[in-house]
Amino acid sequence: MNDPQGELEFVPDPGFRPDPESEAAEISDAGHDEDGSGIDGPRHLRILASAGTGKTFRLVGRFLELVDRGVEPERILATTFTRAAAGEIRDRIFRDAAALVVDPEKREEAIRERGLARETMAAAEAASLLERLVKAMPGLQVRTLDSVFASIAAGLGPASGIPAGARLVEADESAAILREAIDVTVSETDADAMLETLETLGSRGTKVTIVPVVERAVANLLTLHQESTPDAWDWSAPPRDDEDLARIRDLLLDEDRAKTWPAGVRKASAKIAGLIDEVCTRDGGGWILIA
Repeated sequence: MNDPQGELEFVPDPGFRPDPESEAAEISDAGHDEDGSGIDGPRHLRILASAGTGKTFRLVGRFLELVDRGVEPERILATTFTRAAAGEIRDRIFRDAAALVVDPEKREEAIRERGLARETMAAAEAASLLERLVKAMPGLQVRTLDSVFASIAAGLGPASGIPAGARLVEADESAAILREAIDVTVSETDADAMLETLETLGSRGTKVTIVPVVERAVANLLTLHQESTPDAWDWSAPPRDDEDLARIRDLLLDEDRAKTWPAGVRKASAKIAGLIDEVCTRDGGGWILIA
């Protein structure tokens, strides 16, 4: 059906049964008879609408409709992408429910445009609806999609691979945690080793501040870790003595082997050989395996 607040499509939900003691349970879904099913109670509802056409208006109306039909408010899940949007939906639910109590025109509009399955609504009935919402306020499920997925994963326990007590953090909190970790690392690391690390991160350039350099490096490494598969980190142990390093260096600089290599490969091999010499000179020997 066409609708000024977006295109609506009703799908029967035969499994739904409203609270038998509620007034809504006695009222057939006359406004939703387009499907010809004759099934009482709310249908699944899909809203097809572009930005600015009133999706929040329709979603809040749907929430109020379900509560009016006898669905417990805590059993309704409303999701969105951001905390700000979730907060707006929650505020609209209570604001619109309160408007039904004090404004007869809003009650008529709710029946006419928001799918309330009743022919009339008195102020006392609207007040009862608002009371149910207020009592259920601590348990209302108006949440972001991320928080819903995190809750599902947490409910799976150790099988999900997520540590106990893990939670989602916002971008500003994540940045604060990262800076705190950098502060701890800088304060507990040998000064010479830290300066050498910073030189490496900055491609041997001089840096005025430490934190931005480390922040960028950590952010890049985190992105690399998140986008890679677990087997990408199953590297073989690096050489642990000077003889192994020297053998690799000699192979890279072997002119007979290099004759068949493209010019770019020869150039890269020579650069890697130079880096091996640099590592041996700077570190005083081969790498050690840290288990």
